[in-house]
Amino acid sequence: MKIAFITYDGCLSSSISLPLEMLNAAAETHRAINNQAVYKPQVFGNLRKVQAAGGLNIHTDSHPRNINDVDLIIFPAIWRNPLTVIRRHHYLLELLKQWHEKGINLCAVGTSSSFFAEAGLLHQRPATTHWGYFNQFQKRYPEVQLEKNFLITRAKNIYCAGSVNSVADLIIYFIEIFYGSDIARRVEANFSPEVRQSYAKSMYNEGEHTRHSDEDIARLLNWLNENYAKKVTAQKMADLLGISIRTLNRRFNTATRQSPQDYLRTVRIGHAKELLQKSNLSVAEVAEQCGFNDNSHFGSAFKKVVSMPPSEYREAVKTKLFSSGTTA
Repeated sequence: MKIAFITYDGCLSSSISLPLEMLNAAAETHRAINNQAVYKPQVFGNLRKVQAAGGLNIHTDSHPRNINDVDLIIFPAIWRNPLTVIRRHHYLLELLKQWHEKGINLCAVGTSSSFFAEAGLLHQRPATTHWGYFNQFQKRYPEVQLEKNFLITRAKNIYCAGSVNSVADLIIYFIEIFYGSDIARRVEANFSPEVRQSYAKSMYNEGEHTRHSDEDIARLLNWLNENYAKKVTAQKMADLLGISIRTLNRRFNTATRQSPQDYLRTVRIGHAKELLQKSNLSVAEVAEQCGFNDNSHFGSAFKKVVSMPPSEYREAVKTKLFSSGTTA
């Protein structure tokens, strides 16, 4: 997996450093498991040293014009008005068009999606940006399909992530694509597992997103979110909609790209994660409150989704909670 980061004065270094650390962790894990040399992500800019918004100096490997044969190019978030940065780095717009034509995956973090819009890559396509820039973005680029309710959008090989946290979710997705699910889960478990959402849950995918096009399924999703702790069977869900189980599975999969059982499990595990982090309930009590009657089944289901047992997850997230009563 070959990754290139673009830098420019005024970028947010955190939107480079976090993805870079995650990608390096994936590459090192892949190397250790397969005993193979790996490609280290590189940083590109028009100067040898770029000053990020917080004053941190970022040293670059080469000029963006020298980017060649990469799988993914990431544009970091921009502090304050992105148009000022875009005007200073107008040369990137033509390069963006060339990279897009080559089929290279392009990812914008936060307001750097304005680079993509200025290059004309988002015309009549879904995109997102930092929430604080929604109004300005929509006014300047009315032809762009701004998805305010989604943290991640995809239009073929163009990805937009609304924030640094959401780009972390997207990086996990790319790691899974290029390195496999096992390495993706390992990296995920080591980078703030308590704050992550799944890529699929956060993402609007052009041409595929139909979550709200089936009103019956939308109603069932709301019902599951309210009744996840109860005993829920496929027959019960089908009866609620007045359809057969076969029709339920087909329509549910079309609308969500998941089976009803997988969706219900995801909802239950999500609530279990919150209880493990914020309550003093035992693991068995958490399992019961989240609709798992069998503690063993809860443990295996939790590990399948989170890549660690419930007790280990609780220990990991509890140590990261800030206590106002703690003194240094």
